[in-house]
Amino acid sequence: MLQNNGTYWWRAQARDDKGKASGWCTLVSFTLNTANMAPYGISIVTPLDGVSVQALKPALLINNATDDNMDPITYYFEIDTGSTFDSTALQRSSQLPEGVGAGHYGGRPCP
Repeated sequence: MLQNNGTYWWRAQARDDKGKASGWCTLVSFTLNTANMAPYGISIVTPLDGVSVQALKPALLINNATDDNMDPITYYFEIDTGSTFDSTALQRSSQLPEGVGAGHYGGRPCP
């Protein structure tokens, strides 16, 4: 049985029904971590910082995050007049499911 926080090496080999074997594939290692890790890698696609947008309800597009635990991911969008996100103009989206297609989610959180 594998132990949490242990480092393990592994490799694989193919054999046919006559006992002939391939060489071993490239040796790789991994560390077992059973803790639930936070998603990472989310990034903004558009609109980018400082651009001018003409739509009153602009499409907000992101690259999806990655979750190493393969947990379902949901997203929340916020839009505000200030970068501290504490003004009375703050708008928040409801929970949004992970996008489909090319790894993007196009959300319009503004009412």
